[in-house]
Amino acid sequence: MNATARCLRTRRRRHLFRMIAVWAVVFIVIGTILCAEVTTSFTEPDETIEVACAETGVVAQVLVKQGQVVKAGAVLAVLDNAVLEAALRAAVAKAQSTARIDLARVDVQLKTRQKDKLSLVLADGHASANEIEKAEAELAASQAQLRIAEEEAVLHKIDVEQIKAQIERRTIRSPVDGMATRVRRRPGEFLSSSEPVIATVVRLDQLRVKFYVSTEMAERLQPGGECAVSIRGQRQTAKIDFLSPVTDADSGTVRMEVLVDNKNHKLRSGIPSQLEIVVPMTSPRGATRPVVLKPTEERPATP
Repeated sequence: MNATARCLRTRRRRHLFRMIAVWAVVFIVIGTILCAEVTTSFTEPDETIEVACAETGVVAQVLVKQGQVVKAGAVLAVLDNAVLEAALRAAVAKAQSTARIDLARVDVQLKTRQKDKLSLVLADGHASANEIEKAEAELAASQAQLRIAEEEAVLHKIDVEQIKAQIERRTIRSPVDGMATRVRRRPGEFLSSSEPVIATVVRLDQLRVKFYVSTEMAERLQPGGECAVSIRGQRQTAKIDFLSPVTDADSGTVRMEVLVDNKNHKLRSGIPSQLEIVVPMTSPRGATRPVVLKPTEERPATP
């Protein structure tokens, strides 16, 4: 009887241990599944720049076409600069002229010789102290005129640089290496302060991908870290550029942005893409295993 009871108790304990082990595995598996989230994402240019002009005027030249690859600093368009170019020629002529400086130097030399002569005859009593004072005053005035002429020459050079800067402000350049996707103005059209955009330039050497993850998943990620990204079956290494510190109260999601290298321009921008984000996670055995997120539909989140 006692042997039978002991046997039953042993069987019950074994059964209980098995159930505990099974439930532990179930909880671990469920925790793993919950980390695999489905969100939406699209590739887009790293930068989209509406290139505008700070000046107003008539467009004289448009030097870019839609779809053209441009380098940073490349001229996209130029406004009419006829008036400024005429002013620049006049300013350059003034800056290069040395006539006033030469005249002032000659006058200083003349006044210096006159003063020196009066100083010599003053010792012999053939000149008065008033004459010496007058000569010194005239010399000082001539020296002041020379300084004025030299300062004016500097100002003329500054005028040249100022007009060149005004012309440069009317020259619209691309701020980044990229592609012109839209040209909004043609030669002869007026560029106003209310509509200053001349072209749209996008940067495609990197693609930006935005998607939304749960707070639990966001806590496993770090800005500046790397993750494996698969776009249309092509797996690449992406950099986590931004991870919002705010969880959207309505959706409970966190906005995350990654940058994908696209120097060869093989990947298109603006198309829905299947992404595979590999996030380090601890498995039941303590090893590190990848967790896959496949975005399919975009959900808004507070930045």
